[in-house]
Amino acid sequence: MIETARDLVGIRGGKPRQANLRRAVSTAYYALFHCLADTTANLLVGGLGSQRDPEGRETWRQGYRALDHAAARRAARPDIAARFPEPIRDVAAIIADMQQRRHLADYDPHLRLTKSEVLQDIAECERAILRFSAAPIQDRRRFILYLVLRSRP
Repeated sequence: MIETARDLVGIRGGKPRQANLRRAVSTAYYALFHCLADTTANLLVGGLGSQRDPEGRETWRQGYRALDHAAARRAARPDIAARFPEPIRDVAAIIADMQQRRHLADYDPHLRLTKSEVLQDIAECERAILRFSAAPIQDRRRFILYLVLRSRP
């Protein structure tokens, strides 16, 4: 999805249309969101999602869909983010920021984007994906569990 976002910006030259820039912001956000959703399914369900196991595939899909956007945004709150090591805090902050940028790109008809700022958004999402993927599995697992399990007082 990161490559698709870059393609939308028209990294090979020329001035991109605003619609493409908007779509690129949204696609970059979803690249990061889907990284977290994929991690959720893989950590919670594991290899049950094989092609030869339809029930396992459905369970994996359910794990993938367990993540929601509001939980991802809440994870950036300082009181919540402080529970996690720096790479995870960074990802939480970036996903919250990019979610807000995606909302503007998708729903604010007066927003004007520049190619350079959208390329910066894409690069930031790509760095967040790489940092999250490189974080220790126990930190990723704790973060994912926070995102998908409802907290009770």
